[in-house]
Amino acid sequence: AKTAADTSAPVITEQGPKSARYNQKIDFYATARDDSDIKYIIIQASNDLTDWKEIDRVEFKTHATKQSYKSAVKLDDFAEGSLYLRAVAVDFSGNSSENEPQAPYSEYIVDRTPPKAPENVTANGKNGYVSVFWTMGTASDISTYSLYRAESQNGEYELVAASITATSYHDTKVEAGKQYFYKLAVCDTAGNMSDFSDVASASMSEDTQKPEITGITQTPDQKIGPFVNTISISAADNNNLSSLLVEYCTSNNLVYKPLLLKENIGASYLNTQVELPIEELLEGDVLHIRVSAIDMAGLSSGYVMSKYTLDTTAPEVKDLAVTISGNKATLTWNSCGE
Repeated sequence: AKTAADTSAPVITEQGPKSARYNQKIDFYATARDDSDIKYIIIQASNDLTDWKEIDRVEFKTHATKQSYKSAVKLDDFAEGSLYLRAVAVDFSGNSSENEPQAPYSEYIVDRTPPKAPENVTANGKNGYVSVFWTMGTASDISTYSLYRAESQNGEYELVAASITATSYHDTKVEAGKQYFYKLAVCDTAGNMSDFSDVASASMSEDTQKPEITGITQTPDQKIGPFVNTISISAADNNNLSSLLVEYCTSNNLVYKPLLLKENIGASYLNTQVELPIEELLEGDVLHIRVSAIDMAGLSSGYVMSKYTLDTTAPEVKDLAVTISGNKATLTWNSCGE
């Protein structure tokens, strides 16, 4: 008996990425399925949905009913505006997936035009930092801003922050008495970068605001033990923290000793974990903790205190009783008070 001829056409089950704006290349991908084996996947492009041109193809050496292909479509030869891409699959019998002008396609926007430079850039010196402000661009494809800084107007500008989505930035990596110069660039959703904005400058005001210890873990009933022996400590400053000191003493020795010292922090916020020295405690002993922070201006937070009691005694269940009624058993007990 003869094998029936294969007349079933392959189907493109997936193609992408989703519609978006691009300026250099599109990583176009497609997946095809067939009841037989797929021989080719062809990538076609069009600017008008009528005239389709082949721009890439892959021939598969292995036989499979499902094949995928990813093509890096370079946009140098395509004009700005709409670009349509689609995949066509061909099996070993010569059957082709849909390839009529209106066969499924994906639309992309070729965009090589950079956005307008950011406007109305201003800088203001604050207590411990410099605030930079600007006006949001009006183009619909504005994506993110990048902020650059130098120590002279014509000096070397270094990137301070990227991927900014707001219209302001607080620069805490500054020192009192220095003048800083700022300029911005904006990127659109296609990846085009604008020219730089005009330069704005400011000096940080003298830092008079002390750092703060913003949190110390509180445990249930302030008890600690073999499985609850780590606390979290956080500190913050309007400019930058320089150091954080954690000290401890016990109810048997009230002389404080260092437990943790973090130096050269250089950030406005810190959260850290501290393991408590429970091996130095006996049952019922109290562990006293005090925490302080110093900022880059030398200002101190002062001490924030906390205390914990060592409890290694397991709770007890008292007066456990079982009452059976028919096919139901009821358990009762008294609380141990914990």
